[in-house]
Amino acid sequence: LNAIGDEPNFEGKWERIRAIMDSGATVPVMSPNTGRHYKSAESVGSKSGVMYACANGDTIPNLGEKTLPVVTREGTVHGYISQLADVTTSFQSVRHLHKSGHVVIFDGPNSFMYNKHTGEANMIEDDGFNYIQELWVIPPEELGNDSGFAGQHP
Repeated sequence: LNAIGDEPNFEGKWERIRAIMDSGATVPVMSPNTGRHYKSAESVGSKSGVMYACANGDTIPNLGEKTLPVVTREGTVHGYISQLADVTTSFQSVRHLHKSGHVVIFDGPNSFMYNKHTGEANMIEDDGFNYIQELWVIPPEELGNDSGFAGQHP
């Protein structure tokens, strides 16, 4: 796969995720509607009744998790696991990234995350309000049968 430019043309098959980098979140969270071509599954959090605290003081339940095949803006393919909740915006957890061997640098337009195990660096967008991780969900028909994701879509 080639690096993704600012205006990719995926003819409606690919789904863009713009996750806010959240230093207060313990896990990545997205809507169950994100990754629409892939099934959700029960998670440890949904089975045990985990509730997430919202900025307004409300709580919302963990609804499970999804594992998605994604490609970064730099063109690398990864498996992306996120918890599910009734949120309007996806959130990437800086704490979760740190636990998985990443360093996250917030430096305005030069922000990035660095994987200490692989040496991969991924840019983080500063939109003037939030720091954003951009990912693209790979459509099931673009995956080979040996991808590990075949059969996970509805």
